[in-house]
Amino acid sequence: LAKLYSRPFYGALRERLAVGGTVAVQATSPTFAREAFWCIVETMRAAGLHAEPYHTYVPSFGDWGFAVGSTHAVRPERLALPDAVQA
Repeated sequence: LAKLYSRPFYGALRERLAVGGTVAVQATSPTFAREAFWCIVETMRAAGLHAEPYHTYVPSFGDWGFAVGSTHAVRPERLALPDAVQA
């Protein structure tokens, strides 16, 4: 499982993304596993991805984290869901 969160993995992923490609990964709980959450984000960045962390409430897990990585700078406001979907 650790290989999925390694710098070589994210580097290989970056090389395979099309120009403008974006990937989202789950990154554990930023509340209960803060160090692991930020480690995943920083590992993505170290591999050359433009990474942006985010979190949301998941009923079966609580506050749960994710990271979006891209070949280009990510604009988080462009990733927001419409209000009707968030409800």
